[in-house]
Amino acid sequence: MGFMPFFGLIPILLVGGGLYLFFRNYHRGRDAGDDRRLETDRRPADSRGRPRASDLYRLAHKHGGVLTVSDVVVALDADPAEAESALESITDGQRVQMEVDAEGRVTYRFVEIAGRA
Repeated sequence: MGFMPFFGLIPILLVGGGLYLFFRNYHRGRDAGDDRRLETDRRPADSRGRPRASDLYRLAHKHGGVLTVSDVVVALDADPAEAESALESITDGQRVQMEVDAEGRVTYRFVEIAGRA
């Protein structure tokens, strides 16, 4: 009889916790529609914190086959040094080429993807 009034709190806590989780995930889902983000909720990075090659290729497809370090930083929420390192690691001169224009801007051209556009 002494603990009986507290049993009424259990359903209230369960319903309140469920509503909290629902609305927390609802707001995250609304933010996921941002064009600068990938479709996934996970942070696109490998174990060292660098963006994954597959995410870079996916992003290049969205950008017409040409990326800059800034594109990767903004879209994948990556550190600029890690973004540059990831782009350089997949630059092979065949599939991904690094180009420097007359003003010194560095772009990474994904040849197979840019060729389709």
